[in-house]
Amino acid sequence: MSYLEDNALLKTKIYREHSTDVALGQKATQLGCIVTAQDTTTGDYTVSLPGDECGWVYWHKDSRVFGAWGQIIPCVATDDAGSIKPQARQGLGADSTFAAKTVVLAAATNDHSKARSVTGSLPASGEIGFVVQCPNQDTFEQVWFPAASTLIKCDNVTPTTYSTSVYGVVAGGATDPANIGKLDNVFFVESNEITIKDEAKFRQDASKKGALTFQSTAYPTLAPPDETPYIVETKLAFNAATGKWRWYTQIGGGGESTTYARIAWNYDLTEDLSEAEIVTWNAETSEWVGSGTLVWISVEYSSACKFETAGTGTIFEVKLVTALYNRNGTVRDLYKARAVYLDAGSKITHCYTTAKDVGNVRLICQMLARGQQNPVWSGLESAKIKTQIGAQVITNTLPIRLPDGWDITGSEDYNYLELLMMERGLFLYFRPIRPVKNDNEIEVYRSAETYGEGTIATYRRTT
Repeated sequence: MSYLEDNALLKTKIYREHSTDVALGQKATQLGCIVTAQDTTTGDYTVSLPGDECGWVYWHKDSRVFGAWGQIIPCVATDDAGSIKPQARQGLGADSTFAAKTVVLAAATNDHSKARSVTGSLPASGEIGFVVQCPNQDTFEQVWFPAASTLIKCDNVTPTTYSTSVYGVVAGGATDPANIGKLDNVFFVESNEITIKDEAKFRQDASKKGALTFQSTAYPTLAPPDETPYIVETKLAFNAATGKWRWYTQIGGGGESTTYARIAWNYDLTEDLSEAEIVTWNAETSEWVGSGTLVWISVEYSSACKFETAGTGTIFEVKLVTALYNRNGTVRDLYKARAVYLDAGSKITHCYTTAKDVGNVRLICQMLARGQQNPVWSGLESAKIKTQIGAQVITNTLPIRLPDGWDITGSEDYNYLELLMMERGLFLYFRPIRPVKNDNEIEVYRSAETYGEGTIATYRRTT
């Protein structure tokens, strides 16, 4: 004891005593306590909460004269293999006068050169953290705590030893050390983007969890489904045109099949294309359900299609004409209306002219329904037949034909017309509504129907 007493005078202090046969209260480490009262006459103290110094970490030397003790020592990783050294200064660099400790993933009892990772992963080079000693007084029990913003890590390397561990919990919310996963089981980081790995498992319940099956082949041209119910395998493939993984199902072996669509006829003088949404029949709810797949519809190619109604309730059979057709920068498959499958929309009775296609002797008109507003000219907006595809609500607009003998080259407006016939398919035939001659104007006619202060439309006969 004289040696220790002499060294105590020389500022030598005992921080730990690893003598397992000595009782804790008899170890040479000093005790600390708290003073709760002091006698003002005798100066005697009343103390409580005695405790020994047990949380000291020893760091072994390299070129330093001797090692060092500390209760919390800030560290920095010097490689990717778990080597850590104390930080020399606030610049976060390693102090090379100390030897390296090694961060390990399993217990390393009574080895001051090792510290167990509390996260179950190794630090990457440059990562900062700290090492502390557990309260056990008989052995070195050191642990490493990462403290950097890179705490959440996903391995892009092999073997994957640096990824952050994800712990399950037990009843009460405590972490379960027997139920651990790794972030790299799900995520991959590259080019500053976090992505989900294709082998990541999706879980429905304990017996149903697994990865999706991705196809390495290119996304195929969509083929329309058949009316016959099938049970088929649905696959997932990457569609380079959209930059997304997309599901697809191949049905049948090459025979012609049928696709159904809800069409918003929105023809204009620039192109003869309208829009549609592919729909499917839901037998459980007894309704046609939009698929979210929007396509183009060629009005010219649909000229043989005959129908009496338009709007959301009208369902057409459509056929693929061209896959991935580019119209003004928007790429969709191009279809034609082959026939009306369910003529259950709003019955077309009239139309309202929005433009003249003089070269083709046609008018561009919005379709109107007397069943929605009677007469249609008493409330134009209410009379318009509209179709919802996706999130859009579109007024149906089509080119129409007039019977022989009517001239559209003049200034007459042809505002309102009534349906004449639709048996010939597109383009539908309309005629002037109750035309009567204007006085002293041989070719000019006006409708006998009026609304407000004047006629609802003017027309011109061919000379």
